[in-house]
Amino acid sequence: ARSVLAKYAKRSLQHVSLGGHGNGTRIKWGDGRCHETSPACGVFQDSIGGAFLEDLRGKLQDHAIIVLDTCYAANPQVMNLAKW
Repeated sequence: ARSVLAKYAKRSLQHVSLGGHGNGTRIKWGDGRCHETSPACGVFQDSIGGAFLEDLRGKLQDHAIIVLDTCYAANPQVMNLAKW
């Protein structure tokens, strides 16, 4: 995902949807070949996920919208991605 994001100019994105399978603490991408717990397969609450979100921050315009489209993305029972 970081290599795709790198193709966009700084401050060029107004709306970003991050979607995939999830449980509140992560969004998992891929075609099923990547293991569910591998941070290479999506956005997890770790240093790799943090680096992706930092890269994304630099690509966003002021007042951009980010949609977390996954099951339980804002689950109040855990430290969810929306809070993280």
